Amino acid sequence: MLDQNFRLMHAVGRSSVNEPIMVSLEWRGDSSRDEFLSLVGKGVCFDAGGLNLKPSTAIGGMHNDKHGACSVLSAI
Repeated sequence: MLDQNFRLMHAVGRSSVNEPIMVSLEWRGDSSRDEFLSLVGKGVCFDAGGLNLKPSTAIGGMHNDKHGACSVLSAI
C-alpha cells in the first residue's frame, strides 16, 4: 500500500499484528475496446486489530464495514 501511495489506508491498519493488504481484481474482456469500468469498494475486517475510530455504541454494526468490498467482488 505504501508503494502505491495509499498511506491513510495503511495507517489505519498498521496497528494490527496482520499487515493491511489491498486486493486488485482485473478482468480483461473484449480486448478490441478501449473503454474500461472501475468498481471500488472498501472492506475492513471486524477483527483486523486496527485502530477503532468508532464509538463503542457502533461496535454492533461494524460487520457492515465490509459491504463495499463484498458488493464489488459479487459484481466481478
